[in-house]
Amino acid sequence: MSFEEIFERIQKSRSMLANRRKTFNEAKDSFSILESKCEDVKQSISVADFGANLAEVKSQMEKHNYSEAYRISKETLVEIDSSLDSWRPNLKLKLPDNMTPGKWKKYDLMITNEGNAHALNVDIQFTEGIKQQGSIKVPALEAGESINLEVTLVTEFAGSVNAKANVSFHRRHGNKPYDFSFDEWIEIGEKA
Repeated sequence: MSFEEIFERIQKSRSMLANRRKTFNEAKDSFSILESKCEDVKQSISVADFGANLAEVKSQMEKHNYSEAYRISKETLVEIDSSLDSWRPNLKLKLPDNMTPGKWKKYDLMITNEGNAHALNVDIQFTEGIKQQGSIKVPALEAGESINLEVTLVTEFAGSVNAKANVSFHRRHGNKPYDFSFDEWIEIGEKA
């Protein structure tokens, strides 16, 4: 083997090593950014969907597949940014099924956030079918969380009652306001 061939191989090896080092550093930096971003955004949205990607990036790093780790990490960062902008809380109410007509009583009202974004300042105002005493407010409700609130309610009629309420809340990320009209028929009467 000639000196030129040896020199060419050394140059090629150096170039490959430099590319490998660059790919490793990009993957390592991207992984650190992704880890930090997941930690930061969990205050606003559910990061459960991104946990598998984070684990996959870590696995690819351990297998020395740096370019794949970098690719997954970059795609996940884009997904997180998109999710921060588009995801919203999705609140559901479950009315008590044992209401007694004509009597103010305390009941459990279940509120669930079925969305992927955390909600703040939840406010419920019954407008028809059911009356409430005082305000019904929840300071924060995380994605996937359900809570039972003890509330004082009354309905005047037995039988099928159309319960209506206005529900307002904010998405934690960006404090964007939302509201929806709750409209559900409920059977009212003494339980046997």
